[in-house]
Amino acid sequence: MEQCNTKDKLLEENKKIMDDKKAIMKQIEAEQGNMSVYHEKQAEMSSDTTCLEIKLVETQERLKDAEERRGEATEAKKVLEEGAVSIKKDIGDVELRIQKLGQETTSRDHTIRSLSENIENNDSVINKLNKEKKYI
Repeated sequence: MEQCNTKDKLLEENKKIMDDKKAIMKQIEAEQGNMSVYHEKQAEMSSDTTCLEIKLVETQERLKDAEERRGEATEAKKVLEEGAVSIKKDIGDVELRIQKLGQETTSRDHTIRSLSENIENNDSVINKLNKEKKYI
């Protein structure tokens, strides 16, 4: 009888172990399904990472090109600013010349008026002298 009890006990334990085995197998199958989802996500993310790395390289190249263009534009701006400074200096020189010429013109006009007045006075004096000469 003790053997029967032991056998029954062992059969129960065996059944319990089989049930545990089935539960563990179901859990493994479920987790393997989760593993396939994980592998799919990993592949997708790997693909996304590759695409993003390519975009990063392209963006870095565009940035490099933009920085080179900005540097060239800065150099061109400096050259243009130097030219503008030179032109402003030339304009200032021309304005100064115009001002000096205006002053010279005013001075000459004044001299011409003075000489014209002297000539008129001299003509007047000559006319008077000629009239006096006729009477004499």
